[in-house]
Amino acid sequence: MKHGTTNGHIPRLFGVVVLAILGTAAGAAALGQSATTSVWDGVYTEAQAKNGEAVYFSQCVTCHGEDFAGREQAPALAGLGFMEKWNRATVRKLFEKVEQMPPTQPKSLAAQDYVDAVAYLLSVNELPAGPAALPNDRAALGRIEIKNVRPQK
Repeated sequence: MKHGTTNGHIPRLFGVVVLAILGTAAGAAALGQSATTSVWDGVYTEAQAKNGEAVYFSQCVTCHGEDFAGREQAPALAGLGFMEKWNRATVRKLFEKVEQMPPTQPKSLAAQDYVDAVAYLLSVNELPAGPAALPNDRAALGRIEIKNVRPQK
């Protein structure tokens, strides 16, 4: 019996399509959960920001200034303009930009120094610290979104 179809394979094909759709929805939900972390969730530690402060004042201050306002071609690293520029970007994007510094010697620091510097920038932009350090993992950094306004809970 063909269960009301002219082709016995249609019910089986329908089942495969339904399973594929459900699998895609579950995968999207899982991705949605991992992509929901924001900088407002406390994604770095105070100790890490303190390490990043040392990196900033030894490597970045000459161009970006003690007030983080930037100089000539070096952009501001704190304040409304910074938060607007990076709004909806991932921390990975910010990390990759910071990693290109200094412009005359990109990637000349240890990866952990760059991550710590990013943690410091988050702290000077008054984003909260948390219990876990910002990871030194590009994929993990790509799941943390920068938002210029604290999300409503």
